[in-house]
Amino acid sequence: MKPALLAIKLLTLMEPIVYGYLDHDKKKHFDTNDQFAHQYYLQAPWQLERSQIGVCWDQVEYERDFFVKKNLKYKTLAIVADDGENLPTHSMLYFKTDQQFCWFEHSWAQYRGLWYFDTEKALREKLATRFLQGLDFYHGWKIVQYDQPMFGINCDQYYQHLDQGIIKLQGDGTKITSLFDFTSNKKG
Repeated sequence: MKPALLAIKLLTLMEPIVYGYLDHDKKKHFDTNDQFAHQYYLQAPWQLERSQIGVCWDQVEYERDFFVKKNLKYKTLAIVADDGENLPTHSMLYFKTDQQFCWFEHSWAQYRGLWYFDTEKALREKLATRFLQGLDFYHGWKIVQYDQPMFGINCDQYYQHLDQGIIKLQGDGTKITSLFDFTSNKKG
């Protein structure tokens, strides 16, 4: 079966999964509140399937597991921004079709679906554009290609894992403005 058809099947399988996280006490949180950094741990795919709740980090690992079991080639990216207090992040999986690169998105409800691009560079630039436009302010950012992290790790360990990845695109407030023709990196 072609990767795009399998990706549509995966989107259907993931329909019951909602955005949020499971803390160490197995309590569900439907947003990433102030306690996220202290309570979060990365779920294994089977745990996400059971809990039916996960942030993009969890959901990408579920997607990765599906692609591995189907013997499909894929890559995972994370965009990390520095807003001075936190490190807002979005992780995603993409794969190559016959002619294009396909961004598979489930966790980011606004963009849920399959998004096709002619080049990997165009895909990375769109990820940066969509993510950074949603931030009020940031000092710098990077897009990292990363391998599978260990399950059960916390936020700090997840960021440490991303630091071991390969930087594919990066910038600061000034560079993103010129790179993507934004008038400002600050809303309002």
